[in-house]
Amino acid sequence: FLAASALRCAPTTPRAAVQPATAPAPQPTACSPAGTINDLARLPSGPGTNFDALAMMPAGTPVEVTARNPDGDWYQIVFNGTPGWVFGSLINT
Repeated sequence: FLAASALRCAPTTPRAAVQPATAPAPQPTACSPAGTINDLARLPSGPGTNFDALAMMPAGTPVEVTARNPDGDWYQIVFNGTPGWVFGSLINT
């Protein structure tokens, strides 16, 4: 689970009290936790160095953060559509 402070969402616009019948309903804002890889890093398939590497991620790569392991030292991420994990010191959130 992620702390609410880790979420980066676009600000919402307040809705008018009454809208004309022809106005489209406001759409929810897409919101994903974001992170950036801060050094060359492996993308292991699990939260540890003993898992197979699925890819290498260069420094500066933006990723989507989806979860953390129970100990809180590994982040589950999505890199180029591939889910995997990264050690906490290798990602800025």
